[in-house]
Amino acid sequence: MFVGVHGLCENRKCLLISKLDINGNIIWNKGFISTDSGNYSFIKLQNDTLFASGHTDWNTMTKQVNLYAVNPESGDSLYSANANFDSIALGFGFANMGLLLFENKLIPYGEIRDTNNIVSGLIHWMDMKGVNLQTKTYQLPGNFTVNALQDLQPDGYGNLVFVTVFIDSLFDEHTVVRKINSEGEIIKDVFIPSNFNLDPRPQLAVNNAGQYVFSHAKWAPGTVQQLVCSDTLGNILWEHDYPLKINGQQPSNLSNNYHINQITPTSDGGVVIAARIRTNRIQNRFYDDAYIGKFDQFGTLEWERRINIQNGADTLYDWCALYDIKERPDGKGYVAVGSHKTSENLSSTNILLVSLDADGCIEGMVCDGDQIIVSTLDVIDLTEEIKPSLFPNPVQESLRISGLDGDVPFSIYNHVGALVQKGSTSGDVDVSGLPQGMYVLTLTGVTSGDKTVFRFVKI
Repeated sequence: MFVGVHGLCENRKCLLISKLDINGNIIWNKGFISTDSGNYSFIKLQNDTLFASGHTDWNTMTKQVNLYAVNPESGDSLYSANANFDSIALGFGFANMGLLLFENKLIPYGEIRDTNNIVSGLIHWMDMKGVNLQTKTYQLPGNFTVNALQDLQPDGYGNLVFVTVFIDSLFDEHTVVRKINSEGEIIKDVFIPSNFNLDPRPQLAVNNAGQYVFSHAKWAPGTVQQLVCSDTLGNILWEHDYPLKINGQQPSNLSNNYHINQITPTSDGGVVIAARIRTNRIQNRFYDDAYIGKFDQFGTLEWERRINIQNGADTLYDWCALYDIKERPDGKGYVAVGSHKTSENLSSTNILLVSLDADGCIEGMVCDGDQIIVSTLDVIDLTEEIKPSLFPNPVQESLRISGLDGDVPFSIYNHVGALVQKGSTSGDVDVSGLPQGMYVLTLTGVTSGDKTVFRFVKI
C-alpha cells in the first residue's frame, strides 16, 4: 500500500510518500518538495506509475498544482510537472482537493479564490506525461459560490460528478451533485436540501448501481450527520442519521460529533465509510475516536467500529481519525488510514493504519461490540532515512535533489559509462551544458547504502 503524508524535507514543506506492506512495514520512503503541509495531497496508482499531486505552499502566493510521477517499485522520480493558475486565481491561493485518473488523463482538481475571497471550483486536465491540456472553473446558478469541489469521480456512464454546497439567496443551504461530461461541460445539477452549515464538508461516492451516496450535515431537528443515497434525479432512496449522542448523552456544546471523511463503494453493492467521532469533553477538552461503518446496498448498517488507543498509562482520551478506506486486494476485508495523537502530546501526529476483516474485526483483538481498544501502538517512523528524490525529469537546465543534509559528492555518467560531470551539491545540479540524452547521477554517502543512483533524461 502507499501512504502520502506531509512533513519537512530540507526544512521545507514537502509530500512524503511511503510504500508499506500489508503489515505496515516500510518498503521505501521518499520526499517531494513544493507542497503545502496545511492542505491535501493525493496519490493514485495506475499500471507501472504512481502519481502524486499537491499545491504549492500558500506562503509563496503562487497558485499552482504540482504533479509527480514515481516508480512504485523503487520510489524514484520518473518526471514532474505543474500547472500555474496565477492568471485566474486572483485571491489567496489554489487548494488541491484531489487527483483523478480518467480516460488516460490526469485530472487534479480543487478550489481557487478571488480578491473578495469568493470560492470557485477548478478542474485541470493533463495528459499522462503531465502536459497541460485545459482548465475549467465552476460556479453555481446565480453565480453563487462553489464551496469546496469535492470527490470528482466517474459516474459509470462516461461522465464525471462532484459534490459541493449551494447557498441560495435566502441563505438556505443545499448539497449539490454536479454532472459534467469528460470535457468538463455541465450536464446536470442535483440539489438536495441540507439546511445546515458547511462543516463537515459533504463527501460523495457513486455506488455499483450508479446511485449517489453522499454525506452532509442537517437540522432534523437537532444537528445530525446524514449518509444519504439518491438516484441521479435527486430522489432519496435511503438515509442514515448519526445523531448528536454519545453513550446516550447529548453534549450541549458540540455541533457535529460524527465527521465522515471518506465514502467507498464495496464490491457487494454497499458502501463503507471512514470517519471520526468527536466525543464528550473531558477535563475541558475534546477527544476523538476513529470510526468505520459498513452499509449494505439498501442502507442497512451491517456493523460499525469505533477505535481508540490505550498504551501504558495513557487513557482513552487520544485523538484518532480515519481519512480513507479501501477494500483489501484479496477481498477479505478493509484497510483504512488516518491519524493518531496521544492525549499527552497533541503536537505530534502518528499515522494510524487499520486492517479489518470482512466483519470489521482486527485479528487477535476482541470484537464483540462496536468498540475496538488497541492495547499497543506500533509506531512507524515515516521520517526514518528519507531517501533523496530527483526532479524534474526530464530536465532542461537544473536538477533538484531533495533529502540531502549538507553538501554531498555527485558524479554524472553518460549512456556509455563515461564520466561527464562531478562535484558536490546540497540540492541543485546545473546540467544545462550537457548534450541531450540519457544519464546516470550517483550520490555518495547519503543513505545507509554506499551510493544512491538516479537515471535522468536531458532534453
